[in-house]
Amino acid sequence: MLRRYPFIILLTLVALMLFTACTFAQEQQQTEQASQRQQENSDTSNGAQGSNEEADTKKSSEENAGEQAPVEPKQKLPNRANLPPPVNIAITEQIKADIQRSIEPDFYRTTLVGEEEILVVINEANIALTKGVAIIVSESGVNSLNKFALASLVEPMNDHGWVTILVPAPTLGLRGYQQPPPTDANAMMNNGQNDIQVNANNKENIAPYYQSPLIHEDDFKAHEQHMLQLMQSIVQYSSNYPGFFLVIAQGTSAAWLAKIYSEQQIPQPDAFVAISANWPEHKYNKELPEYIAQMHAPVLDIYNRWDTEWTTKTAKKRSIAAERALKLHYRQREIVGQSFDHNQFIYLSKEIYGWLTYMGW
Repeated sequence: MLRRYPFIILLTLVALMLFTACTFAQEQQQTEQASQRQQENSDTSNGAQGSNEEADTKKSSEENAGEQAPVEPKQKLPNRANLPPPVNIAITEQIKADIQRSIEPDFYRTTLVGEEEILVVINEANIALTKGVAIIVSESGVNSLNKFALASLVEPMNDHGWVTILVPAPTLGLRGYQQPPPTDANAMMNNGQNDIQVNANNKENIAPYYQSPLIHEDDFKAHEQHMLQLMQSIVQYSSNYPGFFLVIAQGTSAAWLAKIYSEQQIPQPDAFVAISANWPEHKYNKELPEYIAQMHAPVLDIYNRWDTEWTTKTAKKRSIAAERALKLHYRQREIVGQSFDHNQFIYLSKEIYGWLTYMGW
């Protein structure tokens, strides 16, 4: 038993020496890694310092160059109200090109409105006994062949026995009114101050919508004169067809025609269909109910809940004005559903057919 103790002691000493050697090697490895990280951080800081020195040198050279070069004054942008209206000739030519590309030459005619040539699309009735001719005028500035325009009414009206003449509306640009004289806040804004702060300090100076003119008076008169010449030039085509003379107009075109007919500037149609009639201007739009009420021709007043507020705001007033004027054969209808599209126009043609049938046409 005693002979085993030296052997055990020897094994213990060997194990202790091995453990000490492993511990020393691990500590030495950790020390080397720490020194390596410290050296890398030192190199990175030296590189960043060198980059900062280069950036400072570059910035200093740019500042010196900026001091030597003359500074150009900041160009002041023109006010939007002072810009010229869109090029109306280009819009008219585009509409003519669309008609010539998509419709056969036998179905359109050229007419003069002042010095401007426009194309009108004529479609014969699809039944033997025609009821008359229907003049269809789309919204101003909208291509008459657009699917949201009144072109979708052509085929249903032809099926009901009407010869249709599709007429493009005037495309004159609306410039808007000149801005009021600049206040101190506007002057600060022009000098490059913070726009948000200026607007926040001038909330009380923003005029309500009914005091903010949107259509220049010269543009309004130009639109009216163009519409007057347009309808006068169409008479030569409508006189070639017997029967009733029906006018269907949309948007601002309906509003201008209501004003023209109520003032008897041109002969009255046998019936007038106004679709979403409005002017985007409170000064003129508030007069629209009286214009419709004073027309001698029967009126079918159509609107949709998806129309602009300029149309829906006067819908009830238009009906009341017609009742007060004891206007005969006035009817107002709301087209329920989505905004006007192809299916809605088919339903609209049935509303027109029912109203005309009620009057004995």
